[in-house]
Parts: sequence; C-alpha cells; structure tokens
Amino acid sequence: MSQKEEFINCISSMNTKSLETVLVKNAFKRYANVSFLEKLNKLFTELKASGNTSLELYKTIGVCGCNKDKKIFCFVGNYTQDYFAITYQEDENNYYNFSTSCSEILYDNKHQLGKFHYFSIKPESTSEYRKHLNDSNPICEYNTFSSKSVCKMKTIVLWLEKYRGFYDDVVTILEDKRYVSKLNSIEVLVKKDFEVLYGKLDILSRLYKKEAYFRQQLDNYNGVKDSVLKLENWFSYQAENKNEYQLFSSVFYDSRELTHYRLELDELTLNPEDFKYTLKYMSIIEEAKAIHFEGKIKSIDDLEVYKKTENTRAYTRRKIVLSIDDFCCSEFQVVFTDGRVKHLDNLSVGQFVKVFARLTGGELQNSEGTKGYKHHLYGWRVEILDAKPKVKKNTKEMDLYYKYILPLPF
Repeated sequence: MSQKEEFINCISSMNTKSLETVLVKNAFKRYANVSFLEKLNKLFTELKASGNTSLELYKTIGVCGCNKDKKIFCFVGNYTQDYFAITYQEDENNYYNFSTSCSEILYDNKHQLGKFHYFSIKPESTSEYRKHLNDSNPICEYNTFSSKSVCKMKTIVLWLEKYRGFYDDVVTILEDKRYVSKLNSIEVLVKKDFEVLYGKLDILSRLYKKEAYFRQQLDNYNGVKDSVLKLENWFSYQAENKNEYQLFSSVFYDSRELTHYRLELDELTLNPEDFKYTLKYMSIIEEAKAIHFEGKIKSIDDLEVYKKTENTRAYTRRKIVLSIDDFCCSEFQVVFTDGRVKHLDNLSVGQFVKVFARLTGGELQNSEGTKGYKHHLYGWRVEILDAKPKVKKNTKEMDLYYKYILPLPF
C-alpha cells in the first residue's frame, strides 16, 4: 500500500495512530503534525459520538473565493453524513500542504450531507503551543510576576535587561523571511508573542523613566501656582510638550475610574507608587480641562445601574442638581458615572459645594430632521465648602428700585 493510499485508509477508519508515519513534515498549514493529529482526534471523537464508524472520501474542487479551483478532500460520516473538508496538494508519493476549506465544494453527484465541521486549528489550544510556552524561560518568569496582586516596575526593568539580547535575536529572525519560512506556525507565533510582550513591557519601562521629568514639572508648578501669569505660562509649556504625557494617557486612561487612570496592562497590575509623580501631574492636567461652579445641592438621584447591551457597555450613573446663585438663578444637572459616583457619597441636599465637571456637546438631529445642539455636564469631582455666608439685605435701596425703576404696569 502506498503512502497516499495509507493516508486515505487512516482517515477513513479514523485512525490517527497509524497516520503519524504517513504524514510529511508540517503537513497542515506549516503546523507540526502533532497539532494536526490533535485536531483530527478531536473531530473523530465528535463524529464517533454521533454514531459514525467510518468516513467516506470524495475528491473534488472548491468553488468559493477561499478555495476556488483547489483540490479538496471531503470526508463524510457513514451514519450521520456529517462531514469536513480540507484542501491538499499531491506528488507521486504523498499528499501534503493541507489547509482549511469552507463547505462550498463542487460535487459530481448530489450528496445528502449533514452537519459541516469547519476544520481549523486554534494555535492557543494546541499542546505544541503550551509546550513552547512552558519551555520558554522569559514567558515563565513573566507569568510568575504578572500573577502577583501588584507588580513593581523594578521587577519588569530587571526582566527587560535580562532578555534584551534574546529580544534582539527574535526580531532579527522574524525579519528574515527565508528563515521564518523554515519554522512551523506555532514556533513563529511563540516568537511573535515574545516580541509583543517585550515591546509592551518596554513601553512601561519608558513611562517609568519619565517619573523624574514629571517630578520636575510638579516642582515647577508648585513654584508658580500662586501667580496667574506664571501659571498660565506653565500650562502653555505643558500643551506644547503634550507628547511627554500622551503615551501614559493612551496606555492607562480610563474614564470609568475615580482617578481617571487604571494601572493595568493585560495580566499586570502595576504599583501606583511607581507612577506617583506622573499620576499627580496628570490630575493637574485633567482638572485644568474641567469647569467648576459653586452651588447648593437641590437633589441627588439614586444610583442607576445599566447592563451591557449590543450597543453600550455596562455602567452606573448618578445625577445631582445644583442651584446656582447667579442672575438667572440657574440650576445645573451634573451626571457622575462609574467610579466617579463615589464623589457623591455622604453628600446631602442643602449642602454648599464646588463641582468640577467636563462640558461636552455636539450637533444632534431629531426624528423630524431638525438639527440642534445639546450639552452635558459630566462630573469630575466634588469639593465640600463651608456654608454660604448670608448677605445683608439693603431694603431701603431696593424699595427705591421697585418704586421708580420698576413701576407698576398701570
């Protein structure tokens, strides 16, 4: 029996053990054969559980964009007619270069087929991939320190220094297309995983090194914050050098958090102490974007909890209404969401407070097509103030106003 005939016989009888000696190296999409056999075993188990004892082979060609004109093996269960399909190439002795095929296949005769099983390998679920990760010292060390409740940046910096040379080698390999073509798909994936992991941790290291810069900026701020002109110049300098903090904001900004930042990246939870100057600096920058006003709390709504939908994320919301002692006796509704609802804890109606909020707005169009503008106040934080001082009334002068400036209408 030739190797080609033996391959067909092994698949038809759902026997992967004998198949090991028949397959060419990396037979399926440059995956190691162990991963290909694992996938076949899983599929054979499902087909056998449905009552199938053997598979019937149909050789055909694909008609879809993903498999058009490619040679295809279609294997059909003898009981349920459930089936799967893979593309292939062949020479005189072997079938090779197997790949995934969809169900769009040209048949000489009409077949009554059952359920289609899409044949694809998920690298992360293969034992080969797990073995590579378990054998990788840098990955194992990363898993150890990332599993801790809080990870210190010094640990990450030491890891980066230790594997700098290995990272350079991996990058060189991945850039060499001829060398990469000799590796199987899992080996390439593991190297790319390491490259990405190193790159992410290197970004954290770069942000950590900026602590000295932000500490200096805070010292400068404390030296000018009591001078309107000097403080304005300080903020102008920060705007011109926005690139110094833009990366930190991009990586960690989270509007749902009470502090506006979540120091987490993948499995890592970072120590806020490692970024204490950066966080303090960012709070000044963020607060400068907020407007603030003083008023008396007129009402505080109960907490509202919204579940995740197809179009929105899960979130919590709480509204507060402030009475403002201005010419129009304005009343402002401010919405606090997610982590920032904690700012409203222990507040009560009648308290005098200063509210910091973000003003947002934009053009809207109603169902009739009329365009308009709508604005919202999103709460940033709340500062409790002393009771508002009572204003002495000058009734004599106001009596003159009502008598001569604002006369009766008759």
